[in-house]
Amino acid sequence: MKYIIVILSVLLILSCNNKVIKPETEKDEVLATWRGGRLTASEFNEYLTDYSFKTDSVNYFEDSLKNYLAYIIKTKIILKIADSLKLDTVKALNDSYLNNLNYISVQQLRNDSIHNKVITDDMIKNVYEKKKYKYRISHILFSKDSHHNISIDSIYSLVTKNNQLFDSLAITFSDDKPTAKNAGELGWFKFDDLPAEEFRNTVAPELKNKILKPFVTEYGKHILKISDIKEDVGSLMSFTEERKYILKYLENKYEDELDSVLYDFTNKLFRKFNISIDTIAIDNSIDIYNNYNGKGLYADIFIKSIENQIVISKLGSFSFTLGVLRPYLRDYLIQNKIIDRHEVIKANHAMFRRILLAKSVNDFGYFNNPKIIYMARIMSVNDYNKYLVYNYFVPKIVQQYENKIISEFPSLKDINRMWHKSVFDEYKVDINNSLFESIFNK
Repeated sequence: MKYIIVILSVLLILSCNNKVIKPETEKDEVLATWRGGRLTASEFNEYLTDYSFKTDSVNYFEDSLKNYLAYIIKTKIILKIADSLKLDTVKALNDSYLNNLNYISVQQLRNDSIHNKVITDDMIKNVYEKKKYKYRISHILFSKDSHHNISIDSIYSLVTKNNQLFDSLAITFSDDKPTAKNAGELGWFKFDDLPAEEFRNTVAPELKNKILKPFVTEYGKHILKISDIKEDVGSLMSFTEERKYILKYLENKYEDELDSVLYDFTNKLFRKFNISIDTIAIDNSIDIYNNYNGKGLYADIFIKSIENQIVISKLGSFSFTLGVLRPYLRDYLIQNKIIDRHEVIKANHAMFRRILLAKSVNDFGYFNNPKIIYMARIMSVNDYNKYLVYNYFVPKIVQQYENKIISEFPSLKDINRMWHKSVFDEYKVDINNSLFESIFNK
């Protein structure tokens, strides 16, 4: 099952990048065929090129590539089976597909209108390049309460003219006394383990044997020397795998900028869809709520009645009451007996943000985007797979067990493995191994 998740994530990111598979040419060789379909070398190479699946992975083996190829083929076959059985008409699967379609559309809208305005692909690649190495660093620190007769800028001017002076100046002037006696040496660090964010901003693989301009941290002002750099062999995953962690790191780093862009974007949506929030109604309903809260069953019934009667906001011709916000306030109310005006307005905004994003993806055409539709179907492959296994394959296993053709009922893991093999056998999958070897050895 973990391989299904891997291929889904790979294909999902591929589609999110809006990459278009190159059209097959006359010289394009066929890497694999099966009944009703095939995979060309250029298509497979496009996957590998886009995600640096081969070149960026430190621990890269031929088996990984074979698994990758096998699950691309399996995904395509299952989509074909899903089409032939019209599985989108099965309610549970249809609901899953629609949920995936909405989720991907909203995420794409967020990327287009918010995320990509702050975090770029170049920023992600830059962090990944930095994470490939370990850094041996030394510093000269002027703490915030330093009383040196010389400025740190003057020291920087001296060491840039003669970097041999760094060690003696660190011993003499650095306020980091434990490291000063060792000429300011801090030791070896992976990118993620560097002492502060300002260090991560400053280091780079090309700066070996360089002394960097003074920068400020919570400890004071630093002059940093990168005395050595070496490849961090064995610990870094492929770019595809590392990307999600780098994104999280950058999202935390630029949280304020992302919030600001989201705020501006939300305001535009509020104006576009004519949102109105009645703060007077909110104040009145909160007063009533706080007066009656926790005063018995009758009070609870009364609170629920006012929650569903007092209109606090409108979206066009649709009205929303305080009761609509209960799911958004639930966690807050567990911790607080008295409801807070700020929390109500904050929850109101959060509710509308979700509603407006969902409404916008349709108005902006995301639901009709072929790439978005394809991604939603890819995310539903796991559901298709389960449906097919339980409804078409497990009954055969049960029958074989009851007829004593097999003596032991297999585990779910074994059933899935048998199912995948049967799919390949039934669809007569044929892989051009010599072509595969040539791709692997490039």
